[in-house]
Amino acid sequence: MRRLILLAGLGFGLGTAGAPFGARGAELLLENERLAVTLDSKGGRIASLVVKSDGVDLAASASPGPWQGLAKERIAASGQNALLAAEFALARVGDRAVLATATLAEGPLKGSRIEKTFTLDDREAVVHVRVTIVVGQGSGATVSIHNFLPGLSVTDVREYAFADAAGVRRQRPVGDAGFDVKEARWFAVDSPRMGLLAAFETSLPIRISSYLDASCATLEWSYPPLAGQGKSVRYDYTLRPVGVDRSEAFGEWKRLMAAPLPAAPATNARTEGAGPQTRVKPLTTSLPKLPPKKSGYAFVGNLAQIAYVSPDTPAMLHFRAINPKHAPELVLALPPGLKPVAGFRNLTLRSEGLTQMEGTALETFRVTGADKGSAPPATILVTTDMTAMAHPHSTGWFWGEWNGGKQTPQKLVLEVIRVPRVVPFKKILVWLCLPSDLAAAWPDLAPLRESGLNALDLWTYLRRGERETWGERALDAGVERTRAAGLQPIAWIREWWWEAAKKTEEGKATLLNGSKTDMLCPSYRGPCFEELLEQGRYLLDRGLNFHSTDPEIYQAGEKICFCSRCTDAFAKFLAAKHPTLPAEKPEVFEKEPARFPQLHAAWNEFKCGLYAQIFADYRKAMEEHLSRRGVKTPFRFMVYSTYHRAWDSFDGYADHTRSPVYTRTLEDPAQLAGIFDVLSPMSYMDIYANYGPYDMLVPRKDVSSLLRLVGGKCAVAPLLSPGYPYLDAYDADTSPEMLKANILESLVAGAKGFGLWGACPIDAADLRAIAEVVGMLAPHETILLEGKPTDRVSVPAENVCVRRLESSSGSLVLVSEYSDRPITAEIRCPVERPSVVTDPATGQAVATIRPGSTSFSVSLRGERARLFVVKETPGK
Repeated sequence: MRRLILLAGLGFGLGTAGAPFGARGAELLLENERLAVTLDSKGGRIASLVVKSDGVDLAASASPGPWQGLAKERIAASGQNALLAAEFALARVGDRAVLATATLAEGPLKGSRIEKTFTLDDREAVVHVRVTIVVGQGSGATVSIHNFLPGLSVTDVREYAFADAAGVRRQRPVGDAGFDVKEARWFAVDSPRMGLLAAFETSLPIRISSYLDASCATLEWSYPPLAGQGKSVRYDYTLRPVGVDRSEAFGEWKRLMAAPLPAAPATNARTEGAGPQTRVKPLTTSLPKLPPKKSGYAFVGNLAQIAYVSPDTPAMLHFRAINPKHAPELVLALPPGLKPVAGFRNLTLRSEGLTQMEGTALETFRVTGADKGSAPPATILVTTDMTAMAHPHSTGWFWGEWNGGKQTPQKLVLEVIRVPRVVPFKKILVWLCLPSDLAAAWPDLAPLRESGLNALDLWTYLRRGERETWGERALDAGVERTRAAGLQPIAWIREWWWEAAKKTEEGKATLLNGSKTDMLCPSYRGPCFEELLEQGRYLLDRGLNFHSTDPEIYQAGEKICFCSRCTDAFAKFLAAKHPTLPAEKPEVFEKEPARFPQLHAAWNEFKCGLYAQIFADYRKAMEEHLSRRGVKTPFRFMVYSTYHRAWDSFDGYADHTRSPVYTRTLEDPAQLAGIFDVLSPMSYMDIYANYGPYDMLVPRKDVSSLLRLVGGKCAVAPLLSPGYPYLDAYDADTSPEMLKANILESLVAGAKGFGLWGACPIDAADLRAIAEVVGMLAPHETILLEGKPTDRVSVPAENVCVRRLESSSGSLVLVSEYSDRPITAEIRCPVERPSVVTDPATGQAVATIRPGSTSFSVSLRGERARLFVVKETPGK
């Protein structure tokens, strides 16, 4: 569990040898299972970075002063102390990050504002650092990031190493050395006792340097000169401690040292075609706070802070408890026409009559959780009658009450909107993930179908202890309601069996040094896997022949598995698939993979095959069960895949085996495609925005890269996120307009459907966006089913992206640009015969094009992604 503790003026230094820093200001501590990181307001620096496994502090020093510590900015060559000694204000950002801010009153950057966000990874020994500078004075100044590691000297440091476009380079210890670099990816210092690895992300250094004397070592890198006054620049990097055989980070450093230079990140200010800029400013928020002795709730349905409801469909309203240990109850005061009808999960609703709020009589409802010891997030389903349309903009109220206190009532801004009633696609899959007990509690699922959905992926709860008490009952009720609404039920098999399996001796994977680790051996097929198969057969017996899985088993698959079961199987794989390679054992060649690149590649291919075989075995067992029962309905299987979050996806890699998704998660779409009917990349753009700006082309990139890899063996249909702002881990959201653009980008890229992650706040505005897309495209489903993405479309405007999906029935053309400025672009769309260009949103023809005259004009104003249908003129 992550913790963030305020330590004002306590001189905290966990594991610190010697005296504490001098002249410290306020401090904040970030802590996870592996690291304790103390942030200091003096210089906005990391004052202490303790590796808990051995107590080593990489930033501790007996010498006071501004130079000590990690993650400090300075101006190269002049005025160094202006930044190093600046006083930063520290503030919490959720429970996993600290924001440090300062406006400089002197020095070369006088008047500049600096924001630094330090984020501690959930479990790994990694600190993410983001630096944003809004330039006051100092245009042309070069900012360097300075890291001071005390206790290391010339005799202690074994070597520095870094990787840039020229390859991996090593530097033996010298007193003071600098290196001009070409797109440096990482920089590290290694010693027998401790070290540090810095990996660069959105901005790449132009120079790195090291300094050594009798008592200290440094890592320092410099970024390109700052732009002019008022301009903003951003630097992102991570710091990872390393220590011999005591930290997994050291293995990571050794792997980087041995491996070939990785491909450049696909997300570094990337452009496409003529260079469309597709990034938009992150929509961020901060967690609601109250003093420790108080409690209550916050509305967290979306960042717009508007509760969108509709008379066309029940709407979800989401609230989260502040200081939930007080177990507050939620009280809602709603205007006439609005009524809460169900709560999720284990919430009870009770009407408490009328109350007066600012002179208006409102009906109050009390929401109580089953757990008296805390208060979970509250998801409330609200129905709205038609009378609410007379007052589409109104105000409700909410507050929390607990033993001894009542929260000040909070306004709930309500907007009543219509969700269009549309006819869903016949073959293209559009689904929503939904817990089975939430589906069972939904007043009426038919409006979801009328909003454009044609399937529900029901989360099942069939593990021992859940099935007997409530899981079976919830599933049966949810499936019955789903089918009654004309929706296809998909069963999410909740296969988190590996969490139990990896705790068994048989299921634990083996590291290169022979020790066991808390990861699943990919060749395991023991009792926990058999329980998974039993659950699958149980679902088939209830007529649920379409299964989905969200595995996410591996995050560091490159480290495993060297058990005899896996290595013996690799020997057979090598003889069958790569008979010309030497029959070397992976325990040998994986110690120096750079010396054995072909064997190393074969080892990765083999492990990805082991991962794929898990699901091949599941599918085989399900198909055999159906055959034994004489069921003719085919088995269908879908996987949620390619969750790349802060990593690169497959996009941008000529060789997909170089992607970290392949090496770390062991997911190879080329191997999975023959097993799954649907590959659904988890394109959670809002979550990725925690690691960089929103990139509105993420879903299209995910779909396009996967289509190239699956070779037509399965459909690709992304799982999208309508927003995830109400959990601690993710302070971001996706507006309905952004969701609509995500869907369009995916479909015109060649996706054969899309889904929506159900733990997200899906409100009436999100459902309206889905309905608008399906309503536009359902009449053109044949183009979506038969069409292929082509390059036969272009636009001269530098910042506009245009894509075309062509079929014998016509084309779909998507024009997009995700800034906030009005743009008019001329689209060039070659055709063989006279054709009409139609806007499916209005049904109106906007242009006629023909060979030799193929251009039509598109205006982008409030709507940043516009779709057009191109079909031959009848009779021409």
